[in-house]
Amino acid sequence: MRPFYRSLLPVLILLLTFYTCKGQSYYFMHYQVDDGLAHNTIITLIQDSKGFMWIGTKDGLNRFDGYTFKTFKNDQNKFGKIGNNIIVSICEDRKGMIWVGTGKGIFKYDPYLELFRELNLPIVAAVTHINADHKNNLWFLANGKLQYFDQEKNKVTNTGLTATCLAVDRFRNVWMGRSDGTIQKYVPQTKSLTTIQIIDKDLPDILKFITKLLPTDDGTILIGTSKLGAKYYTIKTGTVKSLILGNKENTDIYVRDIIASGKREYWIATESGIYTYNFSSDRSRNLKKINGDNYSITDNAVYSLCKDKQGGLWAGTFFGGLNYYSSENARFKKYYQVNGLNSIAGNAIREISSDNNNNIWIGTEDAGINKLNTKTGTFYNYTPTGQASNLSYTNIHGLLAFNDQLFIGPFIRGLEIMDIKTGLITDRFKLIGVNENKVSDFVMCIYLTADNTLLIGTTGHGQGLFSFDLKKKVFAKYGSLPNNSNVYSILEDHTGTIWVGSPDRGTFYFNQKNGTKGNISFIEKNDSPSNVDFLIQGIFEDSQHSLWFATEGGGLI
Repeated sequence: MRPFYRSLLPVLILLLTFYTCKGQSYYFMHYQVDDGLAHNTIITLIQDSKGFMWIGTKDGLNRFDGYTFKTFKNDQNKFGKIGNNIIVSICEDRKGMIWVGTGKGIFKYDPYLELFRELNLPIVAAVTHINADHKNNLWFLANGKLQYFDQEKNKVTNTGLTATCLAVDRFRNVWMGRSDGTIQKYVPQTKSLTTIQIIDKDLPDILKFITKLLPTDDGTILIGTSKLGAKYYTIKTGTVKSLILGNKENTDIYVRDIIASGKREYWIATESGIYTYNFSSDRSRNLKKINGDNYSITDNAVYSLCKDKQGGLWAGTFFGGLNYYSSENARFKKYYQVNGLNSIAGNAIREISSDNNNNIWIGTEDAGINKLNTKTGTFYNYTPTGQASNLSYTNIHGLLAFNDQLFIGPFIRGLEIMDIKTGLITDRFKLIGVNENKVSDFVMCIYLTADNTLLIGTTGHGQGLFSFDLKKKVFAKYGSLPNNSNVYSILEDHTGTIWVGSPDRGTFYFNQKNGTKGNISFIEKNDSPSNVDFLIQGIFEDSQHSLWFATEGGGLI
């Protein structure tokens, strides 16, 4: 193939153009029981001020430092009890204390003492929501009743109000969702209570359940429901509108959680995956589990969301454990095999070459050749069928698109030439060499020089560097390499000098015009009697005309 700056750059431009047109992709990392998670059912999660992730599961509490999970369970141990192992709510107060709501009460974790202590409540209750206000007092729901804990006075007060969900805004107003389609605003300073109708009161009661509230900085309250998706209430105007998610009616979208993911952008956790919503564009997108896709979310029942200090987004699911998304992981579009969908075939990618028809040809070592149409994003796979006009083998070691032909080096099967327009093999050369010395059948690399000379690098028996006459269809020995030189990579630099990478003898170079030639070794010195020369897999010339060598075992030189 051509030098990287001639061949790879157009390929990258085509890929990035297609990626930009198609929009952002989401790739999730997954953490489950096998990774140390207490249980794959996650109900709630937060990140504390120290950077730890706290994950409430159906069978214990986890603290995650990015590497390992620490598990706290309701055992009589040095950490103290936590009521039971069903963790349904977590909150950090302004002093760094972690408050944990369980199926049997609320417990405070002191990170300095590493000890849990129970908050005494009048009755044993499931604490489903906890919020800390700016005075470090706690507001929480215990068995659906709004409770207030004054930390200075160490006093719990039952307000007598009932709610299904809870949020405290920056003005210390307490917002409550209810099962009758209303939300309530409670002002602790004046003890005033305002009721706002969100869902049409004439609708059946089953459609009125409010599941989530999120006060925003722009004077709105985002509202999740159990049947009607997400809505938003504008405090200044008193208007209620729906966010268009799956359909205009938002039917059958059960909202579990809502978080801000960016400027005027939100993630909405539902029973049907994650919805992203952008207020500026009024557009949404549904992220769902895709069977066979190792980068999709692991379960569509998403219960909790959290944005960390680095901008990463965490999603806790009911069956699939913890999912993590970072925009850093989405800088490059990923192409991978997804069963049942049009996708790339194979997992071992070796060769990439672009043609003049907006196609990218991808040679694999386990699934033949893929053709990616960068305009449509569709893949077509070429594999052996047993017919003479088709590819002979799945393992591809050399690949180059030139004009309307694709030059292919199947493993120990010589050189094959495909007609790009028809996808059929038109020529097949089982051995590479000159006249009676055609003894090499292993093409390692194919390269096109600036003057359109096609070079074939071979290894194994009869190894060496050959040119191929496109008209006469014959091979000729090329350059001044030593006999029995295995050719793993080829580059022509800006001066016309040819560089050849070998598996055990460094790199050879020669210039046909001025006669210069030589050899450079990249030897690893060790205590053994024989030193090892790193295998050179690739050679690249940058814009400053510096040469870079990709080695096996020696890194980038």
